[in-house]
Formats: sequence, structure tokens, C-alpha cells
Amino acid sequence: MTAGNSSEKRLHVRVRFLEPVRANPVVQPERSWYLLAQDMSEGGLQLKSPESIAVGTRLLMDIKPGAISEPIHCIGEVTWVAQANYQDHYRIGVQLVEVSENVRQRLRELVAAWDSV
Repeated sequence: MTAGNSSEKRLHVRVRFLEPVRANPVVQPERSWYLLAQDMSEGGLQLKSPESIAVGTRLLMDIKPGAISEPIHCIGEVTWVAQANYQDHYRIGVQLVEVSENVRQRLRELVAAWDSV
């Protein structure tokens, strides 16, 4: 499924998604960040972070789609980082790189639910 305008082609529909995400670097699993998702798709997320995370960092992530739903566990890789204009946080793009078919189905359902809101 392709989404976006003529200047930007995406493989997956991206929806606004303002929910918490816990992220731990694969190489330092004892380190943990509590981040806020800004948007998501079946293939990735944009996160808001109080600090920069290096491009290429692999993250063990728990995406929390609501208080009553089980977190979605997956691995993503930081693909870009930008400091938010006039603010003290960073926007971080994460591509989901290790996702089971069961998790991918949960992500599809989650995106469809948020897309209809």
C-alpha cells in the first residue's frame, strides 16, 4: 500500500499516533528511554526524544497502544535524527527491521484503527 503525495512515496500508510514507546539499545539493553511516538506505520515510527540517538542504533522497542492492550515488541533501527525547531527535543525516525508476522498483523490493525479516528 502506498501513501503520500507525488513528492513522497511511502510503502505503508502513516497515521498520527501519540502513545508511549520504551526503547533500549540492542547493544546496551540496560539503558532505557521512554519516548513518545508522533506517528507510525506498519514499517516505522517517528519518536520524540529528549536526547539524540545515533543513526544506525538498533532499538528493542515496546510500543504501547493503550492502557488495556499488550505492548507490541519489535526491533527498529534509527534512520534519521533532527532537532525540533525552537524546542529542546529531537525527532527520530525508526524503521522496523525485525518484526514477526504476528506483530506485523497487530501493527496493521493498530494503523487501521488510528486511521479511522
